[in-house]
Amino acid sequence: DLKGVDVVERYEDVSSYISPLATQHVQPFIDMHFVYALTKAGKHDRVEELIQTLEESSATDASVGCFRDQRRISISALKAVREHASGRNEAAFEFLDPVVDRLKELGGSNAQQDVFAQMYVDILIKTGKWEKAHEVVSQRHKARQ
Repeated sequence: DLKGVDVVERYEDVSSYISPLATQHVQPFIDMHFVYALTKAGKHDRVEELIQTLEESSATDASVGCFRDQRRISISALKAVREHASGRNEAAFEFLDPVVDRLKELGGSNAQQDVFAQMYVDILIKTGKWEKAHEVVSQRHKARQ
């Protein structure tokens, strides 16, 4: 999808399988993938329910501070994913920029981390933040050497 390939039909197929699982919150990166796919498939009510249930569990959770921080990072990232998938890149930037450097705290594979780094660069480019996009790409390049 980030490469410009039309895969909406795939998201529609996948959404029928993941929709029933959307509020289980097994792992933050799974939630982010669910939000992207469900948004692209037009299942906006399900996306809002996923985010709302995580926000509600965060409000009543007595977890240690680090877990509360992870939930705050996750909620902001989920909202950024929703906005990006909807084409609202300024809003996506507002949600993602404050937490992008902390996404690693949520776990996820290198490949998952890479998808969201690519999404961040896409958001930066689409919002005209060229210097920041160049900086992020340069840092990623240096990290891979």
